[in-house]
Amino acid sequence: MLTDDHIWSAIDGQRGRVADLLESLTDEQWQHPSLCEGWTVRDVGAHLTLQQMTLARAVRLVLRNPSHALDVNRIIHESSRRQAAACPRRPSSRRSVPPSDSDATTSA
Repeated sequence: MLTDDHIWSAIDGQRGRVADLLESLTDEQWQHPSLCEGWTVRDVGAHLTLQQMTLARAVRLVLRNPSHALDVNRIIHESSRRQAAACPRRPSSRRSVPPSDSDATTSA
């Protein structure tokens, strides 16, 4: 039976492989257009980090651009571009797995 720890371990492994791939790219490859119209490879790489965006940050993005509030794709694209601009050229090698349920209960 798959446990949460097994699932998060698989997710962490996949994220690690993506980070390794992104770290291997040249500057030219980072700036190359992706298959997503108007997005560079760097934009897509930054987009992959947006799962860590808090609800408060998402609300602030909408409040900054109220005319885009109903255009989710535009908000996501602009968020990705902001994230790419704020990040170093290479993605962070920091990888984390959420604590297991047993960790949460022992620390409480």
